[in-house]
Amino acid sequence: MESFLLYVREKDEDGKLTNEIYNIIGPILEKEKAEKPYSNVRERERRILLAIENSLNKGETTSLKNNLNDLSGVIENNQKALDRARKTNKWTVPISIIGVLLTLFIWLYGSSLSNKDVERISNQIYSSIKDSMHITSSDSVIIISKQNNSIKDNREH
Repeated sequence: MESFLLYVREKDEDGKLTNEIYNIIGPILEKEKAEKPYSNVRERERRILLAIENSLNKGETTSLKNNLNDLSGVIENNQKALDRARKTNKWTVPISIIGVLLTLFIWLYGSSLSNKDVERISNQIYSSIKDSMHITSSDSVIIISKQNNSIKDNREH
């Protein structure tokens, strides 16, 4: 509901609609916040904030200091995680863009090849595989024919 209220506040130029909606939604939001305080905060931080509030209500300064130290540790860890994510994103976005550009370039290059070029390249690949695997003429070789869309089993005895 808070998100909706913020959205209306951004779109409402004179503020009349925002006030009318807040008069309707406001009491509901306040009741929900009273029932579930800090509901927009993650669980660990929420527990610490509730403990701080409890310590304040009881006047316990020692536990209040401990809870504040815990909260500062959680905030510190969150900041470190955010910094790591920023460093990672600093490199992943440019690499992704380069990958997309290379993919487009290869696709354009591949689509400009003629059938003879494709056949020549596939023959070169086949020959290099055949040479590297030491396939002889007595071995069973399966040939995929692009023109007939069929597979032949050539066996020379």
